[in-house]
Amino acid sequence: MTVKERLYLDMTILFSMSNLECYESVFGGKYTPLQCKQKSSAVYTSMDGREYLAMRTKQLENHFFEGVATEGQVEQEPKRTKEGFSEDFVPNVIKKLETIIENPSDPNYFDGMKLALAKVMKDMDINRGAEPPRRYLPEVCGSCRYKLFIEDNVIDECARCKYKEFGNKHGLNYDHKNQLK
Repeated sequence: MTVKERLYLDMTILFSMSNLECYESVFGGKYTPLQCKQKSSAVYTSMDGREYLAMRTKQLENHFFEGVATEGQVEQEPKRTKEGFSEDFVPNVIKKLETIIENPSDPNYFDGMKLALAKVMKDMDINRGAEPPRRYLPEVCGSCRYKLFIEDNVIDECARCKYKEFGNKHGLNYDHKNQLK
C-alpha cells in the first residue's frame, strides 16, 4: 500500500467525512468523481486495506482507552453454538425467566409463564423420544394367500418360462445370459 492510501484509510477512521470525500482530499483532482468512488471502494475493501484498518483501530484504542487489551494479551471470544449464540446465552435467559416467574407483580409475569410452559412442554416431548421404525415381515410364501391364488387360478402361458423349464428337465442349464440365444 502506498503512503497516500494509508493516509486515506487513517482519515476514514479519524474524520467524520465520507470515504469518497477522504479519497478526493488525499488524491486531489487527479481522478473524476466516478473514478474516485471506484478507487476508494477498492482500497477500503481490499484485504490489505481491511488489515490496515483493523491494526490502526486497535492501535488507537490501546492509546486512547485504558483497560483495553494490550498487544501481548489475546481477547478471548465467547464460544458459540451452531445457532450463533454464546454458550452461556441459554442459561442466562432461563435465569432471567425464573426471576420473572418468581415475582407475580412483574408486568412480564404472564409472558414469562407462557415461555416457561412452552419450554417445559418441549422438554417433555424431547424426553419421550421418537419411537423407532417398525418392520413388518410378511408371512412365509408357503401360506401366502396371494401365492395360493396365483397357483390355483392362473394358467402359465409364457413360452420363455416353459422353454427354460423344458431345458432344465433335459439337462440344459440356461441362465439369464444365454437363455435367449
